[in-house]
Amino acid sequence: MLSQEQTQILEQAIFLLFRLRNEQSIENWENERARKFGELHRPKLNFKEAFTDEENGDEPISDKDFKGFLKFTEKEIFKMPKQFRKIFRVDGNKAHVRKRQGGRYKCSYEIRYAKKPYNKHPISASGATLEIAKARFIEKLNNYIPQDDTAPTVPKDFHGFALYWFENFHRRKVAENTYKKDFTAYQKYIENVFKGDKLSEITPVKVQKFLDSYSDRERTKETLHSLLNQTFKCAVKHGLLKLNLIDMCFYKKHERKHGVAISKADEKNCLTPMKVQRFN
Repeated sequence: MLSQEQTQILEQAIFLLFRLRNEQSIENWENERARKFGELHRPKLNFKEAFTDEENGDEPISDKDFKGFLKFTEKEIFKMPKQFRKIFRVDGNKAHVRKRQGGRYKCSYEIRYAKKPYNKHPISASGATLEIAKARFIEKLNNYIPQDDTAPTVPKDFHGFALYWFENFHRRKVAENTYKKDFTAYQKYIENVFKGDKLSEITPVKVQKFLDSYSDRERTKETLHSLLNQTFKCAVKHGLLKLNLIDMCFYKKHERKHGVAISKADEKNCLTPMKVQRFN
C-alpha cells in the first residue's frame, strides 16, 4: 500500500504527463495547420528593404504598388543585349520576382521573364540577394540563344527525302567511310533514276526493273537494294508511304563464295621448308 504522500506524488506525475501530452497535441495540430497554408517559418517580406537599390538611389516599391514585379535601373538595362532592351522598355523595364523560403532562415529571390518572344523558353535566374539574382539574370540574357521550335520540313520528293535521310539518320548509324561510300553509290546509280519522282508516284515495278538492271553485278545490286530499303522504310515511318516498295520486289540475296579450309597435311607441307636439289 502507498502512503498518502506517495499517492499525492503519483497523482501529480500523472496529471503532468496528461497535460504535456495535450500541449504537444495542440502544438502539432497548429504546426500542421500552419504548414498546410504555407505559414510555417515564413516571415513577412519587408518590401522596403528587399526592393530598395541604395547604390543607384532608387525609390523602394511600396506595399500598395507591389504586384510581383521588379524594375531594373538604366545602368542595369544598359548591360542587357540590345535586341532585348527595346522589348524590355516597352514592358516597363520590369520582370516577375518572388521570394522563396527554403528553410527556417534561408531564402532566395527568383527573377523570371516570360513575355513574347521568350514565352516558350522563359529566362529565369535566382540568387541569395536581389543583386545576385539581377546579375545572373543579365548574364543569362547575354548568353541566351533563341530556340527554333518549328519542325523541319520533310521533303516529299524522292531525291529530297533521300538527302534528308542520309543527313539526319544514316550518318548517325554508320562510320564516316561507310557513309561516304553509300552516298557515292546513291549519286552514281540511284539519283539519276528517281530524282524527278515524288515518293507517292514511284511504283514497285520501276524499282524492280532498276534492281534487275544490275543482275550481273551482284554486290552493287545488294548495296542499292539496302539503300532503297532503308530510304523507303524511313518514308513509311514519316507517313509519306503506306508500304515499303522493296517488300513487293523479288530479290535473291547474293551468295558469296568463300575459300575452303586446307587440311592438316597440306598445312604441314606448307610449313615444311622446301628442299633445294642440286643438279650435277
